[in-house]
Amino acid sequence: MRVLITGAAGFLRSHLSDAFIARGDEVYVLDIGAIAKVRHLLNNQRFHYIHDSIFNAELIDTLVAKADLIYHLAAVDGVEHYVGDPCETLNVNGTQNILKAAYKYNKPVVFSSTSEVYGRNPKVPWREDDDHVLGG
Repeated sequence: MRVLITGAAGFLRSHLSDAFIARGDEVYVLDIGAIAKVRHLLNNQRFHYIHDSIFNAELIDTLVAKADLIYHLAAVDGVEHYVGDPCETLNVNGTQNILKAAYKYNKPVVFSSTSEVYGRNPKVPWREDDDHVLGG
């Protein structure tokens, strides 16, 4: 299977790459961040790291066309970004690029957000209408 993972240089997403590689799958990852968490995969012939953005619609179209499954997990780190500009931080336009291409090629998409959208509210479980609490 060929898997496309957006935001793959992050902690959880890098482990997802590890799991698919261990299964014998071919993995294409797209990220604009640092490569430290996937560096150990760079010499693997089934691992393809693309340093670019989900906002590059032409590239997204090309990657989605050759993928069997898409994990769209690209996210920006930092609670302050989600509170300050949630539409841009949640990658609305980039997500549209992924979903349009997936629809065009009839490819399944796994999409997830991050708990950072809730801030640091100590109240558990979180609810959509809870207060946003910033801070460390």
